Amino acid sequence: MRTESRKLTLKNYIGYGTMDLFGGGAFAIIGAWMLYFFITYCGLTPVEAGSIIAIARIIDAIASPLMGHILIILVVPNLEKSLEGEDSFC
Repeated sequence: MRTESRKLTLKNYIGYGTMDLFGGGAFAIIGAWMLYFFITYCGLTPVEAGSIIAIARIIDAIASPLMGHILIILVVPNLEKSLEGEDSFC
């Protein structure tokens, strides 16, 4: 296991930023398509369609960390017990 710290270079920053752009860009395209679909085919107003997407994002922002916390509480202790005596990845 490495313990020395490494300096981030411009190449690292560009790589991390590119991956974030792909993730955020995909969500932007999906969100734009959903808005178009809701307005054009479902007959919703732009405010109603935007509200659906905004509410879903807010619920996701609350639920995702909560589910991660529940997973840590329920699974990690059992996982540690099952891995006792085996080589770990860390």
